[in-house]
Amino acid sequence: MRAQFALASLLALGLLALGVLVALVTAATPPAPPPPPIPMLPAGKQTTCTTTGPAWVAYGVHTPNAPPRRGTTYQVRAWGIACSKAKALLKALTPKIPPNRNLSISGPEGFKCKSRVDGLAKNRLYEVSCTRLKPAALFSWEPIGGKVG
Repeated sequence: MRAQFALASLLALGLLALGVLVALVTAATPPAPPPPPIPMLPAGKQTTCTTTGPAWVAYGVHTPNAPPRRGTTYQVRAWGIACSKAKALLKALTPKIPPNRNLSISGPEGFKCKSRVDGLAKNRLYEVSCTRLKPAALFSWEPIGGKVG
């Protein structure tokens, strides 16, 4: 009888420990976070315009020792804001844009901006794109045209 009591007590303690362990494991696993919301696209249509900026140099990928293409003209693309406003924002942003590097840079209020690499390492291209989620807008600029030599 004493052995049965000891066995029953041991079994009860085991079940209690198992219940506490299950409760701890269940409590330790947090629920999955909700998925991020899908951002809205900018209103209106996309616009493009041209402007001048810092001098850029682009060497050919297939003929790297050929004379480079040089220029100061940039194509501006804007969506959600007027192209003229994007040009003004880019003029203020120009000193922060590093030549031919993939970097996050501080943009105008509310915008997240990234510069990007294009072509050879010796290129001096100033390319940047900026995005704002609320209210949705984006703009970018890249070299266009230029002359050989």
